[in-house]
Amino acid sequence: MKTFEDVSAVAALGEARFSAEIEDGWQQGRGAFGGLVLALLARAMERVETDPTRRLRTLSGEICGPVLPGPVVLEVATLRRGSSATYLDARLLQFDAVLARASATFSAVRKVEAEALSPPPPALESLAGLDPLPVEPPLGPAFARAFEYRSPGPYPYSGSDSRELIGSILLRQPPPRIDAPTVIAYADAWWPCWLSTQDRPRGTATIHFNAQLVIDPATLDPQAPLVHLARLHTQSDGYLVEFRELWSGSTLVALNQQTFAILS
Repeated sequence: MKTFEDVSAVAALGEARFSAEIEDGWQQGRGAFGGLVLALLARAMERVETDPTRRLRTLSGEICGPVLPGPVVLEVATLRRGSSATYLDARLLQFDAVLARASATFSAVRKVEAEALSPPPPALESLAGLDPLPVEPPLGPAFARAFEYRSPGPYPYSGSDSRELIGSILLRQPPPRIDAPTVIAYADAWWPCWLSTQDRPRGTATIHFNAQLVIDPATLDPQAPLVHLARLHTQSDGYLVEFRELWSGSTLVALNQQTFAILS
């Protein structure tokens, strides 16, 4: 497989318009892996925000339909550029249809006197000495072959009563540096906790994604796995809501809330 850095690259078409190619083999079901789609939107917005002191801090997006292998176009609009923050909106188009969109906030560090606060880090003892999991077709999605997963369980389709999941994740071909689009992909790459409560294969798809990037991703070691902590909050009317955290040791990297649709 190509590296994530390569498959999530965008090329300029003009002012605030970009092209990208969805690679075959990065699907989750019929459409492309949601983390890749959202990363492309983030990369396009990064290209529009030229101030290096303003980094991506929040991203909220929807995947409106399956994005198929082949060319896509990304369009970015600047909603507002303030004294310390920029608000951008991006759309991904394929076959003349909008199949995904996202809004993001880029902002500089605010120099204020305030005590840093963070939730307690996860207990990592259960991850020690674990072997990588074989997450791949036919039971796993095609894109998962690009990642190395380690977890003590519960595993998908095991009929577990647990609503929580902990594990570590790392790209098998790590990039030279971690950036915001890579963190977004890491946040979306794990299976929903709900699948572990099922006793047979079930299909799900991300329809809404909301992430807050707490630290500068460039400070992370690209060769070190991130710890994924997730909890299924609710399931109703065929939709799941899950809260997720990404950690680097005792440092919180990102928070993520996702809504999934149950497809089968």
